[in-house]
Amino acid sequence: MASLRSFTIVTFIFFINFCQANYTESARSNLAVYWGQGSNQQRLLHFCQQSTIDIIPIGFVNIFPAQGNGFPGDNFGNQCWGGTYVYPGPGNDSALNQLQSECPNLVADIPVCQSQYNKKIILSLGGGIETYGLTGAVNGTAFADFMWGAFGPQTKEWLDKGLPRPFDGPNNSSVEVDGFDFDIEFPSADNQVGYIAMIKRLRELFQGASKEYLITGAPQCVVPDANMGHMITYAKFDIIWIQYYNTAQCSARNWVTANPNYTTTGVEEPSGFSFNAWEGFLVGTESSDAKLYIGLPGAGSPTWYLSPTEASSLIEAYYCKPNFGGIMIWEATSAENNDVGCGETYYQAIKEILVDYSQDGSLSCVTPSNSTSPTSSKASCTVSSTTTTSTSSSPTITPTPPCTEVYQVVSGDYCYLIWTEFDITEAQLYAWNPTLDANCDLQVGQILCVAESTTISSSTVTVSASTTASSASATATSTACTETYTVVSGDYCYAIETKFGITEAQLYAFNPTLDSNCDLSIGQVLCVSESAPSTTSSTTIASTQASTTSSSASSTPTAACTEYYTVVSGDYCYLIYTKFGITLAQLDAFNPSLDSNCDLSVGQILCVSQTPTSSSTTSSISSTSSPSSNTFLSTSSTQPLPSPSSSSSSPTSNTTSTTSTSSTSSTSSTSSTSSTSSTSSTTNTNSTNSTTNTITAFSSLITAKTTPQKCNADNCLRQLRRSSARGFCATFTEGKVTATTGLPRSVSMCRSDVSRISSACSCLETSSLKR
Repeated sequence: MASLRSFTIVTFIFFINFCQANYTESARSNLAVYWGQGSNQQRLLHFCQQSTIDIIPIGFVNIFPAQGNGFPGDNFGNQCWGGTYVYPGPGNDSALNQLQSECPNLVADIPVCQSQYNKKIILSLGGGIETYGLTGAVNGTAFADFMWGAFGPQTKEWLDKGLPRPFDGPNNSSVEVDGFDFDIEFPSADNQVGYIAMIKRLRELFQGASKEYLITGAPQCVVPDANMGHMITYAKFDIIWIQYYNTAQCSARNWVTANPNYTTTGVEEPSGFSFNAWEGFLVGTESSDAKLYIGLPGAGSPTWYLSPTEASSLIEAYYCKPNFGGIMIWEATSAENNDVGCGETYYQAIKEILVDYSQDGSLSCVTPSNSTSPTSSKASCTVSSTTTTSTSSSPTITPTPPCTEVYQVVSGDYCYLIWTEFDITEAQLYAWNPTLDANCDLQVGQILCVAESTTISSSTVTVSASTTASSASATATSTACTETYTVVSGDYCYAIETKFGITEAQLYAFNPTLDSNCDLSIGQVLCVSESAPSTTSSTTIASTQASTTSSSASSTPTAACTEYYTVVSGDYCYLIYTKFGITLAQLDAFNPSLDSNCDLSVGQILCVSQTPTSSSTTSSISSTSSPSSNTFLSTSSTQPLPSPSSSSSSPTSNTTSTTSTSSTSSTSSTSSTSSTSSTSSTTNTNSTNSTTNTITAFSSLITAKTTPQKCNADNCLRQLRRSSARGFCATFTEGKVTATTGLPRSVSMCRSDVSRISSACSCLETSSLKR
């Protein structure tokens, strides 16, 4: 009998792991997480990047054609704004046009979620507010045709008619969902005939498609559900994620209350929990083969919410049921914000429990392996130092300095569990294992470095005062570290990274003890440079005088650049760096001539891949555009920020404005730009000649961080720490730009939420994170 799981260690390593989550129809460890209605929710892409999530129903299409203006309406929280599609029919009432036409985040995120992260994106209809209804088979069939035309595969006929395609990208690039979810929580006047006809019609349309599409549903736990029972009986569902909350008599909470000792006794007491009843109900229906997911809230009142420990017990009891397919969580943001301990979110803990049981040979539906399967449930958040004996012995692996600990990949491993169990960051795992690809694909037997030496001998730090450059140098006797820096009051990681010309990943790799928030202490010694074994290299970055005409990168690969991309009409930076699997920071680093707004020109050539030099070389990267485009402190950073209270006067998203090159990024076209700190003994000067580009020490520009956790909690807020964003905040709160225009690239991801941006600008001033 499996117990609440404890971690098993073999020699000096944990045998725990994941690979990028992929939905598998026959699996029992799938995790579905609803998204679209969270308070101040992060982008869909953020949740797609989580290796623990397999399926994401996005909601909702909450107005159906009869309640709208002929078109349905939708609501995805803070991810859409601005215009709606206008129904061309007679009697048009603009107030009823609710199908949103401006959802750029979804347009950008959905194809990346599908192609890069292998997520199933399901469009959910209905929801918990009674703004929808469907009656009659004719209407059901017509609604199916519309949803397929608008959100399914793109067709020329549909485009020629000028009908809506809300998620399609630039130049009519097709974006489609992976299926449709029915969360119908109100009765229909025709005993669900319209819904049945709609699903049957969708099934017909699926048959000619080039990929698999899913029909899913979210009934209440009472059997049969009054609002979906006929639907499930007479129309085929692939997945049914039952809401085991909201209804006390059949809830998951009832089961846990009745079975506090299940993990030790294996005896299930009656509780009213309806999973077995649902399996019985499906027999002989169109949905007899449907997988059943246990639906749980991601946080909230103990009346419905189960802790990971409680959920583990329930999952163990039902894991081997014939129709069991996994867990559904409502909803993404609440589960994300629910820290269940061990630095994990609720959905991460639940996925680990599912994966754990999938490897537990003591369960009747799991085939035992030659060695005892690893267990890793976060139900206990404890690590036991017990040792499991295998039928074959594992060879001892000796780490090669600077690596101090290694791990050998076993069957079933995936990266997320490896970096969490060894208490390292994703950036560190990649930094210590450069051969890992972007998807973190692993091979059985592969050796990974999971710890590096952090030993730093006594060192000295000298900051020289100069009118042309400033530097912090340190003498270190460590084998790997060649330069250190001592943290002073007001320092933060981005300034240090920029000052020493290193990336965030390098800073973490050089300093494995840094936590995920990069919190610093005065006097803390950081390694800011390491030398690769048997390699000597130096890099000179030169900036030349600004040219009155734009220039593009050479099409001839340099020593560093290995792949180029030519900009075409409709391109924008987000599409390019996601297409090539790189970050915004990398795109900037590979292309120093890009300005702060990432403005592109058709025909412009961009570097999209670089490899580090592997021999003694000296490389030179020249920028022939504006000298301030890659300077940390632009002239806009000298503008004072308004008080946080002034953000309340910011205009609404419907206000139009003129663009402001002077407001978003005060980048001068003159031949030099300088920024001076009133409290620093060092001055940063950008010469008009081709001189070495140097960065001022930033500590004097930064006051004590008063709310670092709050300001680090949101990706929008993190991006707002750029100097160009400071200039934007000054103009935003003065009412010169709106939430939908004039945004610098660094905050474009959150432009739909005026209050969010205002809060971010206030946070920027309060914490003085002048990034």
